[in-house]
Amino acid sequence: MREGESNILFMRAFPESRLGAVLAEVDKLMKRGHRLVVFVSDTQVMRREKFDERGASNHLLG
Repeated sequence: MREGESNILFMRAFPESRLGAVLAEVDKLMKRGHRLVVFVSDTQVMRREKFDERGASNHLLG
């Protein structure tokens, strides 16, 4: 790694229905020169209420 570079790992869980849109946005970033690696994995969430639209907004508000 060169000086001034860093590795950052982001993990995000979202519905499979959004996968295509997310990958399209990541592809745009890669075409602009960002050096990214994307891992896609099927994930199951035990407490789904934290990740549904209503539950996610309530969780963020406390």
